[in-house]
Order: sequence, then C-alpha cells, then structure tokens
Amino acid sequence: MAKSMYDIIKKQNGEHFAKAIRNYDNGIFDIPNIDKIVKYAGRDAEPIMNYLVALKQIKIQEMSVHMDPITLLSKAGYNAYVADTLEKQNAIKKYYAHGEELCTFRDNGRFKNYYIINAVRKDVDKIKRSAHPSRDDKYGTSVISIQILKTGGFISIKNRYNHTVQNCDNTLDSNPDNIILGLSDAIKHHFNVDFSSQHVPLPNHYISIHGQICRYNSEIENIYFGEDFYARDGQIYEIDKNSEIMIGNGILFDIKQKCFVDLTRMNNTETMRYRFVMALNNATQGKKITVQKNPSGGRDILADGTQLLTVENGEIVNINLPGKQDAVYLENCSNLRGKMDFSQVSKLVLKNANLSAVDNLVLPKNANFINIEGAILPKCDLDLSNVHNINMTGADISRVINFKLSDDIPCFTGVIFPQCELGFNEEVNLTYADLSRVTKLTFSKNVRRAELANALLPNIDLDFSHIDNLNLRGVDLRRTPNIKLPRAGDRLNLVQAKLPAIDLDLRNIGTVHIEEADFSLLTDLKLPKCTELWMEDTILPAINIDFSQSSKIYLPRADLSRVTGLTLPKKAEFINLSDAQLPPIDLDFTGIKYVHLDGCDLSHVTGLKGVKPQDMLRWGAARLKQKIQQLAKRETYVQNPNDINER
Repeated sequence: MAKSMYDIIKKQNGEHFAKAIRNYDNGIFDIPNIDKIVKYAGRDAEPIMNYLVALKQIKIQEMSVHMDPITLLSKAGYNAYVADTLEKQNAIKKYYAHGEELCTFRDNGRFKNYYIINAVRKDVDKIKRSAHPSRDDKYGTSVISIQILKTGGFISIKNRYNHTVQNCDNTLDSNPDNIILGLSDAIKHHFNVDFSSQHVPLPNHYISIHGQICRYNSEIENIYFGEDFYARDGQIYEIDKNSEIMIGNGILFDIKQKCFVDLTRMNNTETMRYRFVMALNNATQGKKITVQKNPSGGRDILADGTQLLTVENGEIVNINLPGKQDAVYLENCSNLRGKMDFSQVSKLVLKNANLSAVDNLVLPKNANFINIEGAILPKCDLDLSNVHNINMTGADISRVINFKLSDDIPCFTGVIFPQCELGFNEEVNLTYADLSRVTKLTFSKNVRRAELANALLPNIDLDFSHIDNLNLRGVDLRRTPNIKLPRAGDRLNLVQAKLPAIDLDLRNIGTVHIEEADFSLLTDLKLPKCTELWMEDTILPAINIDFSQSSKIYLPRADLSRVTGLTLPKKAEFINLSDAQLPPIDLDFTGIKYVHLDGCDLSHVTGLKGVKPQDMLRWGAARLKQKIQQLAKRETYVQNPNDINER
C-alpha cells in the first residue's frame, strides 16, 4: 500500500511538522512534489505555513507588455545596468561602508553563474545612513544588487547594509515587483529565466532554492548552512548523517576522517573561522574521537572520553577546548548553555551569540581580540581592561559583574550596560547605548567629542560642560537632577532632545541643532547669533524669547503657546510660522519682509501688525476669520476674510 503524503512528510520532517500542515490546510499535501519542497524546511512548519498555502496559487504577475528592466528601474528612481563582467559586477563597491561589502565582490565568477542587475538610486548622495538600520529603509535600498541564478529557480536582492541587518539577501522579500510593478515579468522575459516571485515572503532563516524551502542556521559567503545540508550557487548538498555532523558557522565534522572542515574557505584565506577549525583539529589530534547521542537529541563529540563539543540541530550548544587556544568562533549560536571557559583563548568571536543560559561563562582577560557584537551575556565577570581590540556594538552586558574597560575603546553603539561606574578619557561613541543602570558617568577634560544620540542615560548628575562637540540627539534628560551643558564649543546637537529646568545659553556654540527639541521646562534660553535659525517642531518654554539676532527664522509646527514675549528682528528676510502654535501676546512683524503663517491658529493672539495679504493663505476656518475681523477693528491691516484664498 502506497504511503500517504502525510506519512512521507512525517518520516522526513517529523510528526509535529506533518500534523501542523494537516491541521492548518490539508490541501497543502496536494501540492505537486510537496515532500521535496519541504525536505530541507526543518521540523517546525508554523513559520512557513502562509508560504505553503500561497504555493497553491501564486505565480509571477505576467504583464501584457514585457518592459525592459533597466527602463523600469530608471522609472523607479535608479541608475541600473546589467553586470556581465567582473568590473561591472564590482562597480558598486564604492557605495558600501567598510565591513559591509557584499561577498559578491570577493567572488570573481559570480557574474558567470548569475544574471546580475546593479541599481543605484539617482539621489544616492543625498541619502544618509540611518542610526538604526532597517533592511528595507531608504539607505538599505539605495544601492541594490538583483541576482538571478542562470539555471533558474533562485533570485536574491542584496542590501547596502549587507550583514549589519538580518536577512539582508532577501531585501524587499527578493521580489522585484516590490521595487516597481512589472519588474519581475521584465526580468523573467529579458533573461529568459524562470524564478519564483512569491507574494508571501519566507521568514528569516528560510530561503527558496529551485522551489525547495531551506531552513538555514547561517549564511556565509552566499552559502547557506542548515542542520544536514548546505546550499551553494543554487545547488543543495546533503551531508551524510551517519558520517558527517554540521556543527554550525559553515564547519563540518567528518566522523570517518576524525577532522573538522571549513566549507566556506575561499582562496586559502586564513579567516577567524578557519583559525577555529585549526584549533579544533589541534585539540583532537592524536586522540580517540567518539560520537554519542545525548538525552536532548543532539550529539556529543568526545576526545579521549572528554566532551569537546555538543551539537544540536546543526549548531554548537557547548564547547570545551582544553589548554590555550588560538581562536574560538561561535557567531550566531543561539542556544549556548552549560559551563564554558574561554579564559585561555587568544581570539574570541561571540557575535550575535545568545549566552544567557550559560551557567558559568569565563571570558579571557588578556585576549588579542574579542567580538561580542550583538551578543547576550549571562551573569559573569567582564574584565576588558587589558583587551585593546574589541567590538561590542549592540551587546547586552546588563547582567555582568565586575565590569572593567580599557581606556582606548572608543565605540559602544547600542551596548546595554550593567550597574557600574563608567569613566571615559578620550573621544567616545555611545549612540543608542543603554546606560540607565550606570551609577556614575564621567568624561575627563580630555574628552572633546562625545556621541550620545538616542542613548538612554541614568538619572544622575552629568557634566558635559567642557565637551566641544556633543551629540545629545533624542536624549531625554528631564529627570537628570543636575546637568551641565557646554556654553561654548564647536557643535551641540539637541534635535529631539528633552531638557530639564535649566538655563540654556547657546550664544557661543559654533553650530547648534535644536529642531524638534522639547525646551518646555527651560528657565532661560539664549539663542545663538546666526543668520538662519532652525527650530521646526521645537517646544519653547514660558519665557521671553529673543529672535532679534537672526534674519531667517524657521519655526514651522513649533509650539510657542507658553511663550510670554517675542523679540523679533527690526529687519529680517522672513519668519516661517506655518502650522505653529502661537501665544496670547501681541505680534509685530513690521520689520520682516515675508511672514509665513499658513495653518496658524491665531485665535489666542491679542494683537497683530505688519501682516501682508499673502501671509494669510489657508486662514479659512470660521474662528480665524472672526479673529481677523476683530483685529481689523483695531486698525490692523488684513485682507477681506471673504477673499481669503484657502489652499
């Protein structure tokens, strides 16, 4: 009796996977070759259920007229070209930040195996990198590389951020129609190649290769690694489960040969991963190697009876390398646990690793290099005072104890700090850092530049008075008991900042940015002497404000409702108060050539002088007409309300 598709998938992917499909939509079993489609999809069907349902009816949207893809991309705002030579393939490299270059640039044969379209936004020079990168944001999609396997069945849209963001090879869900409608059809017919342009995207860590859904743990150099397979250039290679073990990060253990192999190594480059493989092989050399199953369903690799590695679902969950080791590489390991001692490791990479379940983590105190970028650390000692080369961007070290730092580590972007005292002696970057647990935060007189944009600061005394170049963009300081801001310097950025009840003197700061700031609690505000003053969306305090030193004043959407008095220039080019909230005071614009009051609510203004007819555009609301009529009786010049042009 022939087995049902349910039974086939149950044996192949597990009972949980098969039951999930049956309970959600039994019709999925009727999709042709569904067993082959999900063969490498792992043992959890829930994340891909919507995708599986969509396979029953989704096709590329065919167009009646097949457009040229380059023309369509131009219409979408890109300068694009077909990269059919190595020079063209790598021509966009100049747009990528250091450390974020595509692996495409290191593959001299990519253009031979793939149809490649490189596209650069026509306004690329105006697009700035986001402080909080998101795969499909304006910067990420400003330079893209669309790559279609020439044999068909695979398409990838690659991102300008590259691996700084998750699932970067699936930008815009790898659907050209998400760039501009008709592009999928245009590419298909231009290159005469078939590929899947799904309307329902696969989630992170899933990719479709020749119609087969592959659940992968990591992607390295455009190679995808799962529990029992790896995929390169559109081909899926299944490992021998009886004689080979995938241990993660592109590393394979050959049980028969009793050695570890780096499946990603290109051009004999000695990467950190390759160094780790050498360290593993050195640890097993001359020893009796055995492999045994453990109660969790994974496998333990033992050397002379001592546990060396524990592997589950194609990933390392525990490692115990004896003696001094050159390198340990555990990037993206998400299920680490048990006791782990790295005290004698020279180069340690724990990038994006989750170590929160590790019982006893011992980190090196004298390593040459440590990378804990994006890692989550458990309660442990973290003494970095003698480690001078470290990357800890985005690391969660909130649980660590006895935290010590080297003086020459300048960048802590996105770090979640523990309860500790911090002191900095040189230029420092704390952008997006969480310092809320810090009990003391000091900057020595040597610190002339400090970046704290969008940082979460502790409610303690803070002294920034001596810093020449200070960025406090987006920082909430309203609960700071005592804060000293610089009264002189090169640059002060307070965009979107929220300040406490202090005097703020900006007169001797070279460059000031105060757009969207909340100054509502300020007790005094001295504005800089500058030709142009930008204060869009700024909330001003209940004090007299002096604008007399500027000839061009930008206050659209600003909240001036609390202001007790305004000193305006005796002679100025213009003041822009579009959609601003105005205070209940007399306003005299006599010395200002152009006044923009579009969308203003003048109902609280007690007097109005020097306003020209063109300044009153959009004063269409009945209450504003009534107010204008009232002001007209006081001999204020206004246009007839019935003639006001609403736009």
